[in-house]
Amino acid sequence: MNISNYTSYFHDGSIINIEHSNSNVVISMDSAELAPQEIVDDVILSDRKTIKGKLHIEDVLSITEDGNLSIDKLTMLYDSAEVLHFEMTKNTVYLDLEWTNYPPNPDITEYSFYNIKAQRIWWENIPDLYDPFLVACKPENYLHPLSVSRYSYLILCFFEGPDTSQLSSRLFSELNLRDAE
Repeated sequence: MNISNYTSYFHDGSIINIEHSNSNVVISMDSAELAPQEIVDDVILSDRKTIKGKLHIEDVLSITEDGNLSIDKLTMLYDSAEVLHFEMTKNTVYLDLEWTNYPPNPDITEYSFYNIKAQRIWWENIPDLYDPFLVACKPENYLHPLSVSRYSYLILCFFEGPDTSQLSSRLFSELNLRDAE
């Protein structure tokens, strides 16, 4: 699979996690939904029809943020990050993110624009990659505050679930609480 064919589908996708160890960075990512006719090679999609996996950036040479600030370590700045732009060449990753925090943390939205240069960049496709912000369709699960881009999945998930009245009322009360803030 050549992930370069699909970078535009990560717009409105999300960053699940960032691990930076020594000179290697691994970014767990989830794309926006793809239609079957948009697949051009042997990509296996997640159950939500997204590309999920890990972007491995090995032997990092430099990381710049916002065009000029050189940083030593790439980390999750806040609870979640939405991908605004994702592009890559053989040795460079361009990643524009919208960071968001959820209660009980302070309400924050910030933007970061990264340029990462490395010796090697490759994609590991993991359709069933665990995402702690997605809620399984079970009545006993607590609704964790989620990003707006994930509400549509939750609504579909809840209406397809076994006890739709209980689940949908919990979802809408969560949304109403957030709208009131």
